Amino acid sequence: STSPVDKIDLSLDVTMSVQNCSKPEVVKDGIRKVILQLIENQNRRYVGICPNNCSSDFQIKIVDLCGKSFGSKQQTSGNATVNVSVNQTDAVVRGQNGRLRPSMPALIEAFYDLDPVNETLTNYTLSIDSVKVAGCGPGCVVSNSYYPQICVPGQFVAVDKCEACAKGNYSTHPVSDKCEPCPDGQTTATVGAGINASSCYEICVPGQFFRVDKCEPCAEGSYSTHPVSDKCESCPDGQTTATVGAGINASSCDGICATNKNYCGDKGTCEINSEKKHYCHCHSDYYGDVCDLRQEPEDENLKIVIGVTAGVGGLLLILAIICGILACRRKAAERKSATASLESESDVTHIRFPRFNPTKNWFDPFMYREETLDLPRPSSHSTH
Repeated sequence: STSPVDKIDLSLDVTMSVQNCSKPEVVKDGIRKVILQLIENQNRRYVGICPNNCSSDFQIKIVDLCGKSFGSKQQTSGNATVNVSVNQTDAVVRGQNGRLRPSMPALIEAFYDLDPVNETLTNYTLSIDSVKVAGCGPGCVVSNSYYPQICVPGQFVAVDKCEACAKGNYSTHPVSDKCEPCPDGQTTATVGAGINASSCYEICVPGQFFRVDKCEPCAEGSYSTHPVSDKCESCPDGQTTATVGAGINASSCDGICATNKNYCGDKGTCEINSEKKHYCHCHSDYYGDVCDLRQEPEDENLKIVIGVTAGVGGLLLILAIICGILACRRKAAERKSATASLESESDVTHIRFPRFNPTKNWFDPFMYREETLDLPRPSSHSTH
């Protein structure tokens, strides 16, 4: 972009028609008076056109009057070319109504208002044919709106506008009509970034980025394309590059397995899926992102202790069951033997009870008749 300026040096070429060229010195003097009066009139409308004093601020130079036949008695009319210039006038002036306006169009406008001054040159009638902007100082350009601007470093003057220097070129201030190229093998960061020779730097290749004043390789897991910027792009999650500086584009990013076969250690294998992302396929009894966790205790002695304890416990349980069964059988046999002994000792062949007949007389003499009760006979072997 261009930067507006506060003060400018204006130069205008004014072409006038002169109807009487018979007295050139009188005509010249009259032209100067007319132009000065026009400027003073406009300075009253727009304060600031004259920096200090109009008569001393503006230089009015008659470049040509009535062509090659200037001063000849035969030529009665012709053209006059006048250069009008002023240094360090305000770039923007304020009108009586408070409206801001660029000083250049305001000054040009003054030359087309000859009515108030025509009477000063009664014998030498003048008219303005054209007013052309000749310039507005070093590095200053004027757009179609007559708004002067100064080209900044990194730009150059191109006819009526400022243009940025191409990448790999630079310009200093004040601006000339061209930019200087950087040395071979060097460039600038972007278009218009070359403000001096120090703006040129080494051309970085893909896989590098520019930091301060030199090229540096992209870190592992990032990449850069050409032309590079001041940073590298990161690979997608789960992807990386082979080494530092190996990422020359997005295709350089791959699953970690492609660059590190031992990523999962010796307890798993590293594999890449269809999305170019890695994952670890763990061996039995192992799990985790890199197969570094076991599903069971790692102490083999503890395994042995647990196995022996379980075996002994099972054996003791079996023995307890067997002992219980034997004890039950022994108790059953003892109960059976006791029952048989009791039955043998209480064997009675005949037991006679008194007969009772309620129909008989209660005083039946035979009611309480004794009957013979056969009891087991004692053994013949008795002791005395």
